[in-house]
Amino acid sequence: MIESINLEIDNFLSLIPSIGREQIEAIKTKYSSNVTDDLSKGHITTNACMIAASILKTNPKELAAKLEQQLTLLNKYEKVESAGPGFINITLKRSDFFSAVHSAN
Repeated sequence: MIESINLEIDNFLSLIPSIGREQIEAIKTKYSSNVTDDLSKGHITTNACMIAASILKTNPKELAAKLEQQLTLLNKYEKVESAGPGFINITLKRSDFFSAVHSAN
C-alpha cells in the first residue's frame, strides 16, 4: 500500500510547474511514507510536501493542501488530511487496511 501511495506522490511531484528532474529525484530520495505511530491520525503518513518545499523553496502547507486534494480526488482512501508543516496523513479504507494487515502475516 505504501508503494502505491508513493507512486501517487511521485506523480504529484511531476505535475508541479517548473520542477526539474534533478529536483524530483532529490525529493524522492529524501521523503518517506510510513505507518503512523498513532492510528487515530491515519494509517500512513508522509513528509513528502515538507521535503519538497525545502528543496523548491515554497510553502509546505500549500503543497500539502494540493497533494491532499489530488489524493482525495482519487477516491482510493477513506480520508486524506494535511497536518503540521507539510505532512499528509492517510486513512485507508477498511478493506484495504485489513488486506494490508493480512498480507503482513
